[in-house]
Amino acid sequence: MFGQMRQLMKKLMSSAYWVICIVMLLPIVVVTTAQVFDIHKTVRQERIAQPRQQIETVANLVMFYSKQELAGKLSQKEAQSQVLAAIKALRYDENNYFWVNDTQGVLLMHPFKPELENKSLLGVKDKNGTRVFTEIVRVASSTKEGYVSYYWPRPNGVEEIEKISYVRLFPQWGWIIGTGVYVEDINKKIEKLVFHNLILACLVFVITLLVVSSMLHKFEIQCARCYCAKRENKDVHKIERIID
Repeated sequence: MFGQMRQLMKKLMSSAYWVICIVMLLPIVVVTTAQVFDIHKTVRQERIAQPRQQIETVANLVMFYSKQELAGKLSQKEAQSQVLAAIKALRYDENNYFWVNDTQGVLLMHPFKPELENKSLLGVKDKNGTRVFTEIVRVASSTKEGYVSYYWPRPNGVEEIEKISYVRLFPQWGWIIGTGVYVEDINKKIEKLVFHNLILACLVFVITLLVVSSMLHKFEIQCARCYCAKRENKDVHKIERIID
């Protein structure tokens, strides 16, 4: 009888264990899924907004040198030469850089493509056929500033990969200042954060399983003790009745 009771108890505990596991897993899956979508949206928005924020710094720098020219402290040639040298040295996120071209599509400064400087790049196409600098000039000339998407190699790289750049017109000198981020870097950042969240979710689930398993095991032992105690009491009563 005790053996049958024990087998029944094990079946009940096993069923309860899996039911609790499923109940605990569902909210973890829902929360993790929501976090993954939120990470994708937030990181993408933040990274794409970054070039626009960085352009502000460079625009202020160019404005400073323009004022130096207007104040007669520097000639236009000196002001432009000095600010181009300053912009050329600027970096953010390790290798993200700035470039400057004019409204005629002539590249005035590029830290990683000096061989293209002082040349018209209006005819340059990416691997999808987009005339990169024609599009940059069009956006800057028509809206003063904006985003441009195209394919361009990494610094010192060869393969063209997708890039999202922000460009702004500086009308006083007819300059267009630009900087951008590679979509591949955005995706890698997203993948890294998603991976960390999945690891955390797995740890939470494993800990939950261990806690539930421990609780059910203790409950099973307690039930077994109660059953044994009742059985012992019954046996004592039988013996007392026989003696009487």
